[in-house]
Amino acid sequence: MLLQIFKTSQPLSWILIITIIIILRAVLFFTVNIQLHPIENETITSGFTLQFANSIPWLSHLVSTLIILFSGLFFNKIAQNINILKGIHYLLFLFFGIFISFNPENLLLTPFVISVPFSLFSLNLILSQPKGSVSLASLFNASFFIGLGTLIYFPSIALFPILMISLFYLNQPKWRYFLVASIGFLTPWLFNDAILFSFSVDQALIFSSWSTNFTAFQVSNYFPFYASLLLFGLILFQSYFYIRVTSNSIIKIRKTLFLILVYLIVGTVFNGFIYTHSMNLLNLILFPVAILFTVIHLEIKKWWLRDLLFLILLVNFSLSYLYL
Repeated sequence: MLLQIFKTSQPLSWILIITIIIILRAVLFFTVNIQLHPIENETITSGFTLQFANSIPWLSHLVSTLIILFSGLFFNKIAQNINILKGIHYLLFLFFGIFISFNPENLLLTPFVISVPFSLFSLNLILSQPKGSVSLASLFNASFFIGLGTLIYFPSIALFPILMISLFYLNQPKWRYFLVASIGFLTPWLFNDAILFSFSVDQALIFSSWSTNFTAFQVSNYFPFYASLLLFGLILFQSYFYIRVTSNSIIKIRKTLFLILVYLIVGTVFNGFIYTHSMNLLNLILFPVAILFTVIHLEIKKWWLRDLLFLILLVNFSLSYLYL
């Protein structure tokens, strides 16, 4: 019942979602004390975003909201184009807006927010690969966008293994595919370091970023524990329905949905090895978890169960802000 209005293609649906996201983010922006984490200083855009957020916070908030609205609509269009969602609607847009707002830092313009469109461009190329064939141009572009997104926000690197896995799972792999993907991924890094070298800047990001961002597995990356526990409780409970939908789908959709599940697992595992703060988890699994929740709310027939799961999600969202 709560989400029924969003399960339609009527313009009122996406207009209402845009309004909800804008109001939600504005209320949180004006009521929450947002502290940007120092680790963001290690990205190529962090100096600008940090200064922008500190000097003109309201404009930083506005720009981030506009990027998120564009990204949410684009993400919803990607899912509709590859037919992984039943019907034409904007439910995925709503869940995307909710999940990306879990992290208070995303209320401002941060490297992660800037990297989201680039990751979506890559994800679109990955999921729209024709069965049994690979366009080398599309493969290079997909890996290039991942490399660029990683240069802006290093944890975006979690998407690169998904690209590699897709070459095995969605197509018949050839050695040149992996060569092209590697070259595409490294191109933004090499280009950036070449510019730094030409200006006599002693900072080789291609080496320093990898050594400073990866660390031994840390359980503390999944804290605050209450937020992660409740979220993963919802994910595990809904996994049965998601797997059932996956198994009953046609082969192409089944493979895509399974790849999304792999993305969720890879992103979750990566969070333990990346040296960063705890709220990074939802940034890493933003796309797959939004798809999973959307698929489940379309699959479950009992309205009271759908509403209950959605209300628990909102409670989890509230706890993320109450215990900052």
